[in-house]
Amino acid sequence: MRKIPLLLTVSLALAAPTLAGQTELVDKTTFHGNAAREGWNRAETVLTPETVASGAFGQIWQSPVFDSAGAAPPRLFASPLYLASVMQRSSPLTGQSVPVAYAVASTGFAYAVLAADRGGLSAGSILWRKRLTETPCQNGEMGSISTPVIDKVAGRIYVTSCRDDWAWDVHALDLATGDEAKGWPVEISYRTMPASINRNGTTRFEPGQIYFQRGALNLSANGARLYVTFGPDLQGFLVSVDTRKAAVASAFSSMPRSDMQQGGMWGASGATIDAQGRIHVVTGASFASALAKRGIPGVYPESNGAWGQSILQLADDP
Repeated sequence: MRKIPLLLTVSLALAAPTLAGQTELVDKTTFHGNAAREGWNRAETVLTPETVASGAFGQIWQSPVFDSAGAAPPRLFASPLYLASVMQRSSPLTGQSVPVAYAVASTGFAYAVLAADRGGLSAGSILWRKRLTETPCQNGEMGSISTPVIDKVAGRIYVTSCRDDWAWDVHALDLATGDEAKGWPVEISYRTMPASINRNGTTRFEPGQIYFQRGALNLSANGARLYVTFGPDLQGFLVSVDTRKAAVASAFSSMPRSDMQQGGMWGASGATIDAQGRIHVVTGASFASALAKRGIPGVYPESNGAWGQSILQLADDP
């Protein structure tokens, strides 16, 4: 299968006018631009149908091919993120502030890529790479698949990776160097997810079972809580990670008992957070639960706390 490098395919995307009439790129720190996943840049005035149709719109650089994992080629299921100015501390550009694109690959690697020519380095040059797991799950095809989130105040990018025993690690990497923060990564697995931590029944992560972490990561306004979603086929989980203590803080499952399966929190956007700090998450496939809600007999009867096929609004107090 063909290996695919990271491409920056638009020269005007996310552009806002400056006083000099030039354009600058707006930081993209999370999936679809903000915690609410609006996907809307209110400062955009340049990117129009006319500019997209013009010769000025197109690829302006590409990175080298990213790392494979054995026979598995690198794939970018996650959306790249971008910061217009990152002070360098360990690259050949040490002491300079440069634009950086961040990407994670399915083979279990994270990358910081130079997004413009600087100091003799060409745009697309890899500033740092971080191997997140020595044994990415599913033979390197599902090592890292969710979109990370950046905390500019803390100087971190949070990203998840999966080991071959289907335990997931949450990493806190330095934006400038890729170094792991002290006390990280935080493991999310049956070892760290007992039933007592679940705010909805007795469901827990089960040994030997597969939980996919596909949904984009999200961060509370003060950066104290990181929200991580899981699906698809077993119970869905929203996990709250305390970023100050580097530990799992709490969880909410879509099903109250382990024999009630599905209801995965599987959407690419993960959890969303509104202006009031309320958390919203959508649960998916739960055929039996949907039948029960309509009064049609299913695999199991209707039960309090069964939230398959639902939109949930939750509160946290970080």
